[in-house]
Amino acid sequence: MNKYDAVIIGGGIGGLTCALLLAKKGLRVAVFEKEQKFGGYCSSFAIDGYIFDACVAVIGGLRKDEPLRRIVEEDLGIWDKINCDELNPVSRNLFPDFSIDIPTDINQYKDLLKKIFPIEQVGIDKSFSMMENIYASSLRGICGMSDNDLLFDFMDKSFYDLISSFISDAKLKAVLSSYCTFLGVPAREASAIAASNIIMHYIKGGAFRIQGGIQGFTNAFVTELKNCGGEFFLGEEIAGILCNSTSATGVVTRSGNEIRATHIISDIDVKTVLRIMESKIVAEKKAKKIQELEISGSFVLVYLGLKDDLHSYDLSSSMGYFSSYDLDGMLNKNEHVSFGLSFPSLLDTSVVPKGCGSIIIHWPFCYNKTPMEINKDKIGKILIDELGKIIPGITNRIMYQSVAGPDTLQRYTGNTFGAAYGWKQETGFLKKLLYLRDLADNFHIVGHWAGYGGGVMPSMLSAARIAKKIIGGKSCERKHSGK
Repeated sequence: MNKYDAVIIGGGIGGLTCALLLAKKGLRVAVFEKEQKFGGYCSSFAIDGYIFDACVAVIGGLRKDEPLRRIVEEDLGIWDKINCDELNPVSRNLFPDFSIDIPTDINQYKDLLKKIFPIEQVGIDKSFSMMENIYASSLRGICGMSDNDLLFDFMDKSFYDLISSFISDAKLKAVLSSYCTFLGVPAREASAIAASNIIMHYIKGGAFRIQGGIQGFTNAFVTELKNCGGEFFLGEEIAGILCNSTSATGVVTRSGNEIRATHIISDIDVKTVLRIMESKIVAEKKAKKIQELEISGSFVLVYLGLKDDLHSYDLSSSMGYFSSYDLDGMLNKNEHVSFGLSFPSLLDTSVVPKGCGSIIIHWPFCYNKTPMEINKDKIGKILIDELGKIIPGITNRIMYQSVAGPDTLQRYTGNTFGAAYGWKQETGFLKKLLYLRDLADNFHIVGHWAGYGGGVMPSMLSAARIAKKIIGGKSCERKHSGK
């Protein structure tokens, strides 16, 4: 029976961030991951010479002086161990009667929108100013600084409520609401705070693709953690969390090994945590509330390898396709079809055989209280057909294809129904923090189940906050003005 300062359950990017921050402060840490490689959604797989990112294609917020960049560069010390390309444009979005290349500069983006929607110039300025303020306030809040008045004002407002306060043009509302696909929630349900943060962390913080696949980002954590004395246990699923009357004291693996630790840090589905936590130490009322919390939607993902380098098609590295301006249709809640397109090989030829290209299609959807029956192969065929309409002739060049769905994501991550963002990012989602704190003494939640939001940046910032709590350090504490 080993004794560690901290045991981390789950080797996703939140768990690895927390483990490395603690190890760099001299704590003895061990990471347990049920799969045979680390990363969770931040992982890649290779087949027939093609390398595909399993789920996460782009990381936002890595520009110089952004909080996430400072953590990666200064606190984790791995910035010089990864190679990445900043996307420019951030994305090209295709709508029924026009397309828009989203610039990497917020003022350029506003100017572009003003040219398309000239009568909404004042509303564009006001809505973007409010989103910038929400983003800055969110960063200060998640980094442990008290500045929550603005967030409180928008806690129960949807993103549609926010932009409707300043903008009347329905088409412009839909254009801005396209970002809600990153949350898996339609604009009328999506949290104004979460949606503002998604938009701003890409435009202000930059959108970056990791060369060689996102697994390289994860591997940089693992290498540095090894250098700091961290220990790893791949293929070791945690089957139980040991507790005394008030505290988490250790874990038991599926193979029966018992490990003790001063701190237990979870980067897995909290509903799973409640199921495996010994003695039902969590108060019944709190446990019931957590079980009632809604999870986010998931994805159907289509991975395509092509005998074509794609450079003759005038494509952007990242694209969004929206067949209508219907807000529900953007999340495929009706007959309309919308999806994201990623073309990794346009920026990085190392992920494909010579002269070839790769495409990943992301089809988001919502759950309505209960999981939907998803025929991923049927949806995959529809998406490939739609791709052929957008890029005529491209489907004849397909050499490899596979489809993943919610069941696939659940199998590899353990996330309930393949939830892509943890909890549902609806209005009032930050109130979930009240139920996720203090499940037991010395037990901590990181990653997208921590309640701060889905995606790489919230997952890593949540981990930095917990590491700071444990070691009393200064991770991400610097003031972020948002200017």
